[in-house]
Amino acid sequence: IKDGVWVEVTGVIRGVFDGKNGWGGSFSAPDLQAESVKVISRAEAVAPAVRTVKVGKTISALGLSIVVDHVEFAASETRVYLHLRNDDGSKVSISMYGAKIIQGKRQFERKTDYEAIDEAPQDELLPGVETDGDLLFPVLDHEPKSVPLLLGTAWADTPVGSGDITVAFSVAEQADGLTERL
Repeated sequence: IKDGVWVEVTGVIRGVFDGKNGWGGSFSAPDLQAESVKVISRAEAVAPAVRTVKVGKTISALGLSIVVDHVEFAASETRVYLHLRNDDGSKVSISMYGAKIIQGKRQFERKTDYEAIDEAPQDELLPGVETDGDLLFPVLDHEPKSVPLLLGTAWADTPVGSGDITVAFSVAEQADGLTERL
């Protein structure tokens, strides 16, 4: 198992291990005999989805093809899963650090979770390159409605120039695209 990977361990607690850390401080930890170890995603470990909505909304802007694949609503956060493809003949950069979602009259800023940084889409794409990832947001209302996602500003190394990108999508229930965990 690689360093930094999230795992789920199933086993039997055999007792308590008492020890000292490198600074001489005492600590206690469960003495666990693992029966199985399974690699899981950060989302499964930290904030399991209580509702998942398949969106499948695609837009094209500034040489980028952007797909909002699905949205996961968890008790402590919301995740928007994206697929980006550079269809332009030159490099395209997109700044997603300022991404926002608007619900009603409220604006929600993108959350930064440094433990999940590897799961964000790449922000600079060479011609023909694709990337997948998710953007984290605070807990959002998951009742069916339209949700504008202000993704950020993109720059293309062409006369197309730059501009803001907005993707509006619905989180309405779709019979084949909804998963709820109670």
